[in-house]
Parts: sequence; C-alpha cells; structure tokens
Amino acid sequence: MAKRNETQVSFSVFNKDFNDGMKDMRDESKRLKKEFKLQSEQMKETATATEKLESRVNYLGKEHGIVQKQIDATSNQLEKAKKDIWGEL
Repeated sequence: MAKRNETQVSFSVFNKDFNDGMKDMRDESKRLKKEFKLQSEQMKETATATEKLESRVNYLGKEHGIVQKQIDATSNQLEKAKKDIWGEL
C-alpha cells in the first residue's frame, strides 16, 4: 500500500466576537432572502421583466456584500491564528 503524503489541517475558531459576527451575517442573509421572496411575490403579476431583473440584481449585489464580509472576517481570523501559532513571519 502506498504512503500518502497529505496533511490535513483543521481550523477551529474559538473567538466569541468572530462567531457572533458570522451569526449576525447569516441572520442578515436570511432576512434579505425573505424580503426578496416577498418582493418577488408582490411583483409577480404587476412588474415588468426589467423591474423583476433589477430586483434580482439588487438582491444578488447585497448578498455578495454579505458573503464578502464573511470571507474578509474569516481571512482576518485565519491570519490571527497563524500569528498566534507561528508568530510573525
């Protein structure tokens, strides 16, 4: 049987502020999704295709912003963890 030269790294965050921030962003994303669904239902019969598309683009832009904040927060937390473990490089 061949040896596997793979290393698995597990990253766990035990930081209350980070976890609370991520939870807030998930809640914001859920709220945004509910608002979009409601708006879509209201626009179903009366809105033009352009208005529907504009609403969808607006929703996706906001969702993208939330995801970008999550990525930035995770990246910052990973950098902090690296510095704590290996020190300044």
